[in-house]
Amino acid sequence: MRKGLCLCLALCCLAGLTACVQSEENPQAPFACYYLQSELTYGEADSVIGCEYQEASGHESDYVWMLDRYLTGPESETLTSPFPRGTMLYSFEIVNAAAYVDLSADFAELTGMALTVGCVCLTQTVIAMTGCETVVISADDSLLDGSKSITMTADSYLLLDSSAATESD
Repeated sequence: MRKGLCLCLALCCLAGLTACVQSEENPQAPFACYYLQSELTYGEADSVIGCEYQEASGHESDYVWMLDRYLTGPESETLTSPFPRGTMLYSFEIVNAAAYVDLSADFAELTGMALTVGCVCLTQTVIAMTGCETVVISADDSLLDGSKSITMTADSYLLLDSSAATESD
């Protein structure tokens, strides 16, 4: 009876290990991609940008693959890419806690609020993907609103401004 119970436990453990190995070989972990909302609303969180999750399909640590996939645009019809058509990733590097993203010159076509929204979407995506604290964005030696690069952190932008609500109360 004891041998039978031990054999049964051993088989159960082996079956469990086999299931773990199979899930490691075919991971389907999603990654967060931030885009511009197709229909903008104001006064609530995530009213200008929204998030969709895309499958990493075994590329969870291949940030270049993930960013290339991200730049192809959203799958959801409720989101739209903030980037000009043709924007491509030229290089990506992580140094300490900073991610350096160099995009094609197409990205430099953005100015003003469009550039800000594009940088926020890219920064949110890169921070969620890598855990980096800082994202430095450049566009193939082109100027971005007069600068060679734009440096952003999660504290660089405000996604919901509730100051008007508290001032009028």
